Amino acid sequence: SRDMVILASGGESLLLGENEGYVAALRTFQELPPATAEVRTERRQPIALRVYREENSTTICVINESRWPVDVALPLECDDQLVWRQLGGDAAAISATTTAVIGNAANGTLPRGAQTWSVALPPYGMQARRFSSRTMRVGAFVPQISEEARADMARRVIEIQDRMTSLNVERAYAVLENPQFESVAEGGRLIGWEPRVGEHGTVDAAVDDGPPGGRSVHLRSKDALGVAVQSDLFAIPATGQIVVRAKVRAADLQAGARLYAWLEYESRGAMQPHHTPLGDAETLGDEWTECEFAFDELPLASAGKMRIQFHLTGSGQAWVDDVRLFDLRFADAQRVELSKRLLGAKAALEDGQLMDCQRLVDGYLPRRLVEYIPTPALAAKPQAAVAAPAEEAGSPKGFGTRIRGIVPRILR
Repeated sequence: SRDMVILASGGESLLLGENEGYVAALRTFQELPPATAEVRTERRQPIALRVYREENSTTICVINESRWPVDVALPLECDDQLVWRQLGGDAAAISATTTAVIGNAANGTLPRGAQTWSVALPPYGMQARRFSSRTMRVGAFVPQISEEARADMARRVIEIQDRMTSLNVERAYAVLENPQFESVAEGGRLIGWEPRVGEHGTVDAAVDDGPPGGRSVHLRSKDALGVAVQSDLFAIPATGQIVVRAKVRAADLQAGARLYAWLEYESRGAMQPHHTPLGDAETLGDEWTECEFAFDELPLASAGKMRIQFHLTGSGQAWVDDVRLFDLRFADAQRVELSKRLLGAKAALEDGQLMDCQRLVDGYLPRRLVEYIPTPALAAKPQAAVAAPAEEAGSPKGFGTRIRGIVPRILR
């Protein structure tokens, strides 16, 4: 959307140095006019056009922001014959797709009158030319993008749409050892869990008479430091998300006493903590209550480890049982966000704004939805099976009807 003052190039790999398009782009950026030039920017997706006016020249830069090839016909008008030069070095530094259109010429002349500069830009490609006239005129342009690009974006929108009916999915993450605290070793030690006890307080296994029955972990705290029980380390979910549910109850909680759930996960070589309060004397009583907390900011596709901990601070007692983990769930706010993105992507696609559409479907939530949620196999009624193809093959109205049927009513 604007020029950069500094472009930093580098990395751990030298492979980009062998990329002709990359080298040509760097050279082109180096030769663009400085910030003192008058700049006009015009955008027609997926093309950004910049016109730089200097004292004795005009520089035109055309950038393809998409991953598809785009043809651009740019009207030019000159009062006198002028010369031009291709920025970015000689033709050897220009990609093969571009040289096939402009030939081997890195400079040339432009006669007086109306002309057309035809540019075939490869995916994410750019071209810039400097003309020897400040007063030349640059007309309106219309990018020509292939039907394959529109079909690609339509397919991606439908991929999201077809999975929206499965947003209530929850996938169990069965990695905890002894999640119901039934397995106890010699000396009363809970298998798969480690007590964290200071000078005061205890952590042990308790037998419950009422539901959920069986054993639970019993936390008894006598000071502000409190006591805790933490799980053994387990692998961080590849989804970058975890939902924890557990049944808890409390007794004799004094003012200031509180039960917390903690997550600790490896990130950048250290354990990062995150805590959530589960309740206090006003919200927790002697009856079993199901508590839940979610954390969506775990490292994605990490090979690291994490653990959960239940921590009681202050004076009182608490019991925890039936701990369950889930590595995939879409909260209500995320469902609304997905619905908004789907409607926005569909509207952008119908308006031909492919870059807006791409940015909406490339977001984290849509990508996670497509990656982890399979397309549901819906059993259609006979009459619906006959009517569906006609609706999909028709006008955009049928496409919109399909989307409106799966988004919350408040967003229609």
